[in-house]
Amino acid sequence: MSHIERRESMKRLNRVAVVHDLRSANLVTHSAPHQTDEVFMIAILSFLGEVRVLRTDDVGTIAKVARLKREIRIYNIRDKYGLTASEVWNTKALEILLKFECPIELIKEAILIVKNELLSGIQDHGSKDMSVSTMIDLLNPNWDEEQDVDGAFLKAVKFAQEILSRKIKRTMATLKAKSRISELIELCSGGVLVMPEFIGGNWIVNVLSDSNPKAADFYYGVFPGLNKEWVVQAIPPALNRMRDKKKPFPKAWCGLSGQELVKVTGIETAIFCHRNGFIASAETKEDAIRMANLAINEV
Repeated sequence: MSHIERRESMKRLNRVAVVHDLRSANLVTHSAPHQTDEVFMIAILSFLGEVRVLRTDDVGTIAKVARLKREIRIYNIRDKYGLTASEVWNTKALEILLKFECPIELIKEAILIVKNELLSGIQDHGSKDMSVSTMIDLLNPNWDEEQDVDGAFLKAVKFAQEILSRKIKRTMATLKAKSRISELIELCSGGVLVMPEFIGGNWIVNVLSDSNPKAADFYYGVFPGLNKEWVVQAIPPALNRMRDKKKPFPKAWCGLSGQELVKVTGIETAIFCHRNGFIASAETKEDAIRMANLAINEV
């Protein structure tokens, strides 16, 4: 192994390597300090294969790229090469989402969500908030620290990979939840939306925004809780009135638990009802549904 190869192998992390010889590179970007946009662009490309990055501002080296008989991406050198991370995402998102096993019918919306909610805002370097861009910048070495700029760059890329991966997975989960709630709205009736599993992605928002006219008929959602109980939750009347309930639990139930609640409701496995009347629980699904129906019919 040559000296260059040994040096390059030490600067490799999560399918990204910093190289020091143009012949080893498949991407060229500017030298330190790193910035958020190129870090995320490299993170995007790394989901599809190894990225070997040459970091340089040398004009002569960059000019050699055109003479090589293979493709090398040049990115963000002296503002001449203007691709942004969001533009790279536009061209690679389909392939990446398929690797994440995103259902075909969700891909178009998932592409837009990841772009609009994450990638479109990462170029805001002037924000004083703890934005993604600020956090990426914090991974540059301070003046009084060891100036391992390539190591810092790779840590920033790894951080971006993790953020992008989690955003893709969260987006997919949110879209699947929306689709699943739509299915259940069609299947359920009688004012109670019964969910066989807890469906994240804010199920209440999905109910209130669903286009099915049946969605307006539900007063309560029933779903399994974390402690093997079954939760009954009141649904608000509209998206702009999320603190209200279409139908709160009866006042006589509110704040009660255990045998006191059992006595008032007549439901044998009733566990508790919140004092604000928006959530209650029972030990079984059947009793949770019974509790919801009893509350609906309460005058």
